[in-house]
Amino acid sequence: MSVIDLKVEKLVTGGRGLARWDGLAVFIPGAAPGDHLRVRITGTHRNHATAEIITILESGPHRTPPLCPRFGVCGGCQLQHLTMAEQRRLKRDVVVDSLARIGRFDAPPPIPEVAEVSPMWAYRRKAAFKVRVVRDRTLLGFHQTSSHRIVDLEQCPVLRPELNALMQPLRALVNTLSIRARVPQLDVMVGDTGIGVIVHIIDPMSDQDRDRCLEFARMHHLARLDVQQGRKDRLVSLVQQGVLAYHLEGMTLKFLPVDFIQINAEGNINLVARAMHAAGKGGVAWDLFSGIGNFTLPLAKRYEGVAAVEGNRSSLDRLRLNSRKAGFLHTHTLQADLFSREGLEALSHLPTPELVLMDPPREGAVALCKHMGQHRPRRLIYVSCDPATFGRDAAILGHLGGQLVAVTPVDLFPHTSHVELVAVFDWQ
Repeated sequence: MSVIDLKVEKLVTGGRGLARWDGLAVFIPGAAPGDHLRVRITGTHRNHATAEIITILESGPHRTPPLCPRFGVCGGCQLQHLTMAEQRRLKRDVVVDSLARIGRFDAPPPIPEVAEVSPMWAYRRKAAFKVRVVRDRTLLGFHQTSSHRIVDLEQCPVLRPELNALMQPLRALVNTLSIRARVPQLDVMVGDTGIGVIVHIIDPMSDQDRDRCLEFARMHHLARLDVQQGRKDRLVSLVQQGVLAYHLEGMTLKFLPVDFIQINAEGNINLVARAMHAAGKGGVAWDLFSGIGNFTLPLAKRYEGVAAVEGNRSSLDRLRLNSRKAGFLHTHTLQADLFSREGLEALSHLPTPELVLMDPPREGAVALCKHMGQHRPRRLIYVSCDPATFGRDAAILGHLGGQLVAVTPVDLFPHTSHVELVAVFDWQ
């Protein structure tokens, strides 16, 4: 492939640098705005090409030395080579671009700068370590960029210290198991109380394997150690000597190892606070894609009635437990798949909402947004982890009469290309 020199114009979605060559847009991972690079073209397509950096001939003004020695190989982070100010500027630009290019908003509300909401490092409280045995050596870490190869790590600077401290012991544990070549992944998580581990297995464990896992849990004071063979509903708990929980607005939210929680504790507190500021107080609120109650419980402090809708029965069980523990008797739960016609039709049986809060997964919620025309709440708050799918969904809500009045980007994932946002729509 060709070796050429290029000047990087800017960064685009995914944190890749954009340069121009022979009429093509060239996307370069690990580039910074203003870099003068010698690159190797790795692929060409009809209207763009991809390239890898050979040499940095001249650094752009926003380039900074990455803290992690494996940056650029490990696929976990994409932006460690940029100053924090430039990272946040990029993330704001991604949100602005999604509203203009995908949402087709001619005059969206002003987008504020991305605020610092957590420490830059040691913020991640949940991770999935990939595991592979290669020639009697156990590799434990994360996937390489654009690859299923595993980057073997001793530590990761964005992980909480409690999880970093488990990396070497977990590698040693896998080495002792009779099925160590059949352990593809280890999930780790830490709450404000308790540390949990899920051991994913392909083949069943022997009795000796179980004993070694039990001893590991005792030695490292784990709240839980679970084994998962196949689907989430095949989770088997080996150790339960504590609880996993985090605190929010003076309340305690218990969770299971398989439950979704925001991976940035401080960032989540800020995210919820911004959503609640927009929510205000009132009569009836819906929390759609409620999970274990991360937004439901704060809403229950502010609204006379709250309906929490979630497709996962196990998560709803935890929500009910958390709600009872917080003393809320005015929350109603509904199990419904909000991607299905039946689930959307079930919403019509709920009390009419003044407020709807939705926090969908990365793919967004096209069908649900189309359905909002039937309910037209006074205010709708959309929490999104993907500006592109948000832009698409925001256009639908706007077509149905929802006025986009605020969009606030939140940096829950420093040094990665991901950005969270809180958006507010009003109906007249």
